[in-house]
Amino acid sequence: MRRMASACILAAASLSAAMFAQPPSPRMERSPHEQDPAPLGLGRLIPDFDLAPIEGPPTSLSAVLKGRRGVVLVMTSTTCPVSRRYAPRLAQIEADFSLRGIPFVYVNTVRAETLPEMQRHIRESGFTGLYLPDRAGRLAAALGARTTTEVYVLDASRTLVYRGAVDDQVRVGGVADAPSRHFLRDALASLLAGRPVATPATWAPGCLLDIPARVPGEAGNLTYFGRIARILDANCLACHREGGPGAYPLDHYGAVVSRAAMIEAVVRDDLMPPTHGLHPLRDSQGRRLWKNDRTLDESDKRDLLTWLRSTRPMGDPADRPVRREPSQTWEIGLPDAIYSTPDVAVPAEGPLQHQRIIVPMNLGEARWVSAVECRPMMRETVHHALVWVQHVNEDPGQSVEPSWSRLLATYGPGDGVTRFAPVSAMKLEPGSRLVVDLYAKPMGRPMNASLRVAVRFGEKPQRTLVSETLVGPEFNLPAGHRGPMDLPSKVLTNGPSRITGITPVFGPRCVKVALWTQRPGEERQLVLKLDRYDFRWRLRYEPEEPILLPDGVTLGATAMFDNSEQNPANPDAGRTVVVGFTNDADEPMFIGLELIDESPEP
Repeated sequence: MRRMASACILAAASLSAAMFAQPPSPRMERSPHEQDPAPLGLGRLIPDFDLAPIEGPPTSLSAVLKGRRGVVLVMTSTTCPVSRRYAPRLAQIEADFSLRGIPFVYVNTVRAETLPEMQRHIRESGFTGLYLPDRAGRLAAALGARTTTEVYVLDASRTLVYRGAVDDQVRVGGVADAPSRHFLRDALASLLAGRPVATPATWAPGCLLDIPARVPGEAGNLTYFGRIARILDANCLACHREGGPGAYPLDHYGAVVSRAAMIEAVVRDDLMPPTHGLHPLRDSQGRRLWKNDRTLDESDKRDLLTWLRSTRPMGDPADRPVRREPSQTWEIGLPDAIYSTPDVAVPAEGPLQHQRIIVPMNLGEARWVSAVECRPMMRETVHHALVWVQHVNEDPGQSVEPSWSRLLATYGPGDGVTRFAPVSAMKLEPGSRLVVDLYAKPMGRPMNASLRVAVRFGEKPQRTLVSETLVGPEFNLPAGHRGPMDLPSKVLTNGPSRITGITPVFGPRCVKVALWTQRPGEERQLVLKLDRYDFRWRLRYEPEEPILLPDGVTLGATAMFDNSEQNPANPDAGRTVVVGFTNDADEPMFIGLELIDESPEP
């Protein structure tokens, strides 16, 4: 039985952290690609290290290499989604090559991750090599490690022959159907064959690592407890809290500074908080237009970035904000009914998995829905879900457009609650059923996915809530093509109405969306524009004031698609895909709208 040890890695005294170039502010590069090996240390001698794994006695890099043909150093994390996705694959590569004289050493440099979390990560992933908690980040700094997924291949003389990605399948915000290039396996095969590595350096997408020695500025009077914690509380902790849908919590100082480089990159590049690049944000008087607008205020963004780039002072703990404890029950309150889908088996590998599931509601009389909340049983397995209401005599089939149905709710990470306007509700007829389109993501090991839909019913409302959809026709999107597509417009002829909710639903090749209205003889008027649409986030936009639609107005939308390699979310840029709503389409395309009928009786 190997004994437990909690010591951190001790770097060799002669090791210089400046040996490998490290930019002061790493770029958020979302896709793997080849890089120039010269500035990345390829061909150089890696100094010896003293290694203290969490299990087993202390050792050294030279001892691990003794009698071996090489070694692989793997940067890893228990919480980074890309690291977790690659963990079982790395365990398989380790199993294939350790018997051929190449051991693996796993290096965890995220200070906020605990020893029990690492031990569980080892068991679940199937790692057999040494696992090192690099608490001080000395080894990562010495190697110039950039992300939590970067791997290093050293030959028997400790010469670096490869550094970079495992393969080209997983990116930040996208997953290809399968890898087309196996960088690590190819490098190891070349090492064993005595050949030069054909591709010695690549970029490894993952969570950016922070180099502790980096101190690029001063924070002035900004401190964590005095200012930064409040910015994070207001904009991040709805998801990034213990037990929340975010990949890891950001609810204490250590968790934030451990991931400072990653936070800086996603905030700087407007990837977080997720907003789809919402526009317009305010009216001519400067008032916010959307109730659930997550756009980070410019002053908050400036202060957060300034602090992250500084020495990150903690400040006085007495100034810590009072936090609202997250609800331990449903956000919508006690549900009147909870409907659950059966488990859907999700394979270890492959593209996004779709399953359409019919869920009886067992309604003996008409009911009025006032709020809906969707929650997956295992949050990491469900990418997103669409929940429709279908009358009992209608058959959704497997290739039906949503004209037969009404969109009730959607689920995406951090966005699973739908509350209808106070004076309106959606009517459900006796015998209505839920149609759940569940999209599950493979996570490197076989898992199950399921969704719970909680519903609150209310009294007969003053106004009827009508669900409308703008649905585009199916069309072929050629490989490499980038261009706009209009969804068929709709003329509203049943009297005036008001928009109370907008839910755009598109796939990974959609990059922009615009919703507009047009009165007869007039120019189009922009309602909603999303300049950076990201299919990972199923966001519902609720206007501060319902948007009036007079009788006879035309409602339409335009979307921009990118099926090229420049789109990091594109799972396969090399093939033509079908865009539309049906289950046979790779790319869904519709906008769900909640409209209040202005007639006095529902």
